[in-house]
Amino acid sequence: MVKNLEDIRRLQPSVFEDLKEKFYQCGTNYNHFGLRMEARIASSLSRKNVTFEYADAPDFFIVHEDQQIFIECTSVWPDTSSRDKDYRKNVALAIQKKAEKKYSNENTAVAMDVTSILAAMITHGTRDEATDFYQYLGPVLDQSKLGAVILFNTVYSAEVNMLHFVYNRFDCPKISPALRNFMDATYPVVGGKLCEPVIPGARTPGLNQSSYPTTGT
Repeated sequence: MVKNLEDIRRLQPSVFEDLKEKFYQCGTNYNHFGLRMEARIASSLSRKNVTFEYADAPDFFIVHEDQQIFIECTSVWPDTSSRDKDYRKNVALAIQKKAEKKYSNENTAVAMDVTSILAAMITHGTRDEATDFYQYLGPVLDQSKLGAVILFNTVYSAEVNMLHFVYNRFDCPKISPALRNFMDATYPVVGGKLCEPVIPGARTPGLNQSSYPTTGT
């Protein structure tokens, strides 16, 4: 988080000032974890030399191939009081809620932090092949009017003793050519693996696998 803000202050001073003001208001008008996601995306775009306008609803305006595309950020935190809850529903509902916004269309991507969801699923032993997190979201994404959804999460790799902010990208059927080309250039699906992975916050070790397929930012 600190590294993200340092990047923004160095590369986009005006965006840093806007974020700082939002963090000051965090206890009233702004969700803290959603705001952290905005900082991560602002840092990522800045480091990739993407020109953007930082605003509200949606959070980022970008002109690509003479078309305006949008990125809206959010973060999902589950109620972990019951082991019987299906935490994937939290993510599906969050996607559906964002898709209902007036600005949501084939040029809109939603960037969502799901670290806490994965942590809860691992802790409760519900992340396995029978309850595949990403397969579950398929029908929701297929029916969405959004262009794309990027699910971000923080993963710790014991092999290199480092935290990684990684993502899985999903293009919806209605994605516009401009958004697809932007995503291919900025958040490509290139694959990769982290060895000895651990999701921060999970109370059981690792992901029950020796490596974690993912793409880094």
